[in-house]
Amino acid sequence: MHPFALVKLNDEDEFFGIFFRNTNAQSPIISHRHDSHILSYVTTGGNLDIIFFGRGTAREVISNYQRFIGLPKLPPFWALGWHGTSKMWYNLTDV
Repeated sequence: MHPFALVKLNDEDEFFGIFFRNTNAQSPIISHRHDSHILSYVTTGGNLDIIFFGRGTAREVISNYQRFIGLPKLPPFWALGWHGTSKMWYNLTDV
């Protein structure tokens, strides 16, 4: 789980990002009141890391976030499990 919020600052294309990493259970809550939105995180404790990604376009903020967490890795073929590697799976497509 990557609890990352991309927040638009105004009518222009300015954004910033918040990454809320926690070792315990957490639940993000978005509330709407009149003309504002409130982002809250409810957590049961643990080690908290709150990282802010500075202003920029959405592409720049997401790029900074991806550099921080790293790009996803494709697991080796054998790690995909029986369903992904068995002949039975391929036989079902022939029916």
